[in-house]
Amino acid sequence: MDSLLRQEGAGLADICAATVFVKRPEYAEVFCEMAAERGLEDFPAVCVVADVCREELLFEIDAAAAVKKELA
Repeated sequence: MDSLLRQEGAGLADICAATVFVKRPEYAEVFCEMAAERGLEDFPAVCVVADVCREELLFEIDAAAAVKKELA
């Protein structure tokens, strides 16, 4: 996510809304710990227990970011 956002001149701190899909309820805590390690203690997300696209993943994130762009 970070590398995709950086292509647009943004970063993880620019995320304004997200849904975190966790494979099992206890993985929500793992996600919160990982977000905090990256300085995202107040990450604007809702955690939902749901299927994840790949078996090896504990969670997936769908997020929207707000980025101010200069008009040409």
